[in-house]
Amino acid sequence: MDIDDLADMPAPTEEQMALVIRLARRQYQLEKDIAQIEEALKVKNAEHRKVASQDLPEAMAAAGINSTELTGGYKISLETTYKAGLSKENPEPGLEWLEQHNAASLIKHHVAVEFGKGEDARANALAEQLKSQYSGNRVLDTRSVHWQTLTAFVREKLQNGISLPFDLLGIHVNTQSVIEPPKEEEL
Repeated sequence: MDIDDLADMPAPTEEQMALVIRLARRQYQLEKDIAQIEEALKVKNAEHRKVASQDLPEAMAAAGINSTELTGGYKISLETTYKAGLSKENPEPGLEWLEQHNAASLIKHHVAVEFGKGEDARANALAEQLKSQYSGNRVLDTRSVHWQTLTAFVREKLQNGISLPFDLLGIHVNTQSVIEPPKEEEL
């Protein structure tokens, strides 16, 4: 039903208005309930992150273990995750570091020319001498390293004991506990 169609309808009955009011109150209460649940979920997620990323890994490290099995078949282990990404605001120092340390093959180079409407013929004629031939157009020239490619490179180097510039490469290393429930018995 379109809202514009409502203008031609007769006035609502008392029953119809009672239903509208009841449903509006229900919707409003559900919206409040959802907001409370979402806030409670944020709190629980923060608590979980602290236990899984800090408290339990520190306790296991203090005990000198990196994995164990609990009563009931639950397995606890520590898992190290890596994430890396160059600064979006200033990627050049990280790119230069990669080039100077024999990792230039990770870098993607994207060159493009923007054409306006009706310039299909020029766009199709684009060839080797892009910048000089189309100097009147805005030429985009960007270099980047995909975060997954950089993360794989970082993981390999750090696992092999090679020191890397955490700031330039945006490296984050996180050790987190992982709990695996027991496998169900096969029938």
